[in-house]
Amino acid sequence: MADLSNILIVTDLDGTFFGKHGSPIERNLEAVERLKAQGGHFTIATGRTNLNLKHKWSDAADLVNAPVVGCNGAMLCDLRTDRIIEGRLMNREHVMDIIEIMVRDFPDLGARISVEEGFLSSPGQRERCHEVDHDLERVAPAKVFTLPEEDWFSVPDWYKVVVRGTPERTDEFRAVIEAKWPERFMTSKSGVAYLEFQAPGITKATMLPALREYVEKKVGKPVRLFACGDYENDLAMLKLADVAVCPTNALDCVKAVSDICLCHHTEGLIASLIELIEEGKI
Repeated sequence: MADLSNILIVTDLDGTFFGKHGSPIERNLEAVERLKAQGGHFTIATGRTNLNLKHKWSDAADLVNAPVVGCNGAMLCDLRTDRIIEGRLMNREHVMDIIEIMVRDFPDLGARISVEEGFLSSPGQRERCHEVDHDLERVAPAKVFTLPEEDWFSVPDWYKVVVRGTPERTDEFRAVIEAKWPERFMTSKSGVAYLEFQAPGITKATMLPALREYVEKKVGKPVRLFACGDYENDLAMLKLADVAVCPTNALDCVKAVSDICLCHHTEGLIASLIELIEEGKI
């Protein structure tokens, strides 16, 4: 059996690790178990919080063997204990500024806020925007705080704002906010109709140095970090990795920064990557 203890793989989920309908692919799962058996480390970099990830995928904590990058880099957490190892919170007054503009000028859009214990939104947001309501209906009710905007400050620890609506309107809203406050937020899209706001400078790459340090202390030597992603919010992570990997379904801008473009995500991207590592081809 090969020694792969110098290997650390970090992957995005939707469009990268998951297959059709957002479900894990058996071929990927089997390959990750082989990687771990040979001393390697595997984890996830996702826009989800730790609690939402486990609600979506109950077996996630059993698969990873390194801390998970959550909320697009705003948190690094231990998925087994739900302990947040590091976190980067948003300025809540700044968040309320963009909510005010959205309610006044973009009433067809809605927002949900990722907080430590789940999600925060308002009755008005959910009534006006069926996308927000649909998102929150898929989350465990105990993890959803639906409160009037004036009561939002009773819920602490805001990590990320997700604005939902049509692609055209979310793009318009993004342009307005970036023009008004070019330094105030980190903005990205994790899907055509998912516009995300975070604290300045926060990306999926933010927690990679801490993640690398954690694994290197554990194995007692430098590791080679492979990052896998397909969308705009994966760009910074891919650029920081030792080896950037993407599926054939990735955006062109993602392919442009990737070292390796393998199969379509539905065919088992992570398994294909691990096989190349095992064969000594990369």
